[in-house]
Amino acid sequence: MSPILQRAKTKLKAKWTPRTVQERNALYLYATTAMMGLEQAGIMTYMPVFLARLDASAEQIGLLTSIPAIVSMIVLIPAGLLAERIPNQVQLRGHSGFLMRSSFLLMSIAPWVFAASAIPSVAIVLWSLRALGFAVANSAWMTVMTDAIPARQRPRLNSIRWAMLSVVSAVLAAVFGGMLDVIVFPLNYQVLFLISFAGALLNLYFFSRIQVPPLQTKPKGEWHIGNLGQGIRSYLSSITECREFVRFLLATTAFRIAVNMSIPLFSLYWVNELQATDSWIGLRSTAGYTALVIGYLTWGRIAGRIKHRRVLLISVLLYGLYPISTALIPSTPWLLPVAVIWGVALSGVDMGLFDLMLAAAPKDKMPRLSSVLNLVSNAAAFIGPMLGVMLSNATSVRTALLVIGAIQLLSTITFRLLPSDV
Repeated sequence: MSPILQRAKTKLKAKWTPRTVQERNALYLYATTAMMGLEQAGIMTYMPVFLARLDASAEQIGLLTSIPAIVSMIVLIPAGLLAERIPNQVQLRGHSGFLMRSSFLLMSIAPWVFAASAIPSVAIVLWSLRALGFAVANSAWMTVMTDAIPARQRPRLNSIRWAMLSVVSAVLAAVFGGMLDVIVFPLNYQVLFLISFAGALLNLYFFSRIQVPPLQTKPKGEWHIGNLGQGIRSYLSSITECREFVRFLLATTAFRIAVNMSIPLFSLYWVNELQATDSWIGLRSTAGYTALVIGYLTWGRIAGRIKHRRVLLISVLLYGLYPISTALIPSTPWLLPVAVIWGVALSGVDMGLFDLMLAAAPKDKMPRLSSVLNLVSNAAAFIGPMLGVMLSNATSVRTALLVIGAIQLLSTITFRLLPSDV
């Protein structure tokens, strides 16, 4: 090898070889995020579409979100208490994450075991069991994120990580859509769900390589069953002391409910009203995730000048246009520009909510506060879809989407309560 190439190789190796624990953690978080993109482009994107092609009702697709939300609401506080008593949060997330993603494997074999008419109910049950693992895994994830990367580096890492998630999802969504159109139904979806499970296993492997200090746990004596009632009262009172976090919850709850109202209606509208093929739905996802990439990178730079609070206020207003524009499109190709609206708006919403939540939550209470946030989010995920289904049954899917968009825009009034910016 020539000296020039040798020097170039040495410089490249030095640039990409992590020198600190935080740099290695960043690389593993990027790899984990890429596998999340595979899951997102696969089973998470196409599960509602799969059920719609099985002639599932609006109620069944709504229950796919609502029933798991109820399960999460029941177990989130115990999950937060559990998470606070396990020092190895990385391992905790790995075990609970495997429980959560085993539903992908079980869903892939469901068409071989159950009649087509029963599969929507099977999916609801599996997604409800998935919520048990998610309750613990998400609490542990938030705790690990606070220690894996220094706070000053976290905004940049998250903007890159979310952009990577969108890039992987954008590319694979189109690939998966084309695959679904050339393989016979339902084998096509079974293959997709198996691919998603394989990506989930890689996700867990990369995350297991992250190194963080052990969590400082509470004394074991506080975990006796006789102290459970007192422990829960203490748990709740400690949350009300975090006034900035309480303001954050009060400001965003109405918006969360409004956003969830439209979730069970989109796949029904694409499949039943627009008669969209899986390839078009894949291209729609590609356009949306591409816009997410641009949005994350753009909002990340803008937030440094106008702060995350203002980014959130602008993006939530834009996000309200998504269900409205969806309801107004006359044909399938219009899914693509509408998806761009979704991607640009959602990227700003994600960044604004995440960073304002971290700013409002003290580090030592992160496990329980993230559990409370998930509790509120799941309450919205239960109430919202049911309201959306009721509205669509009383009118039509198209009319319901128009009304829901207006409700989303009105729900941003409470954002005036948001705590101080970061």
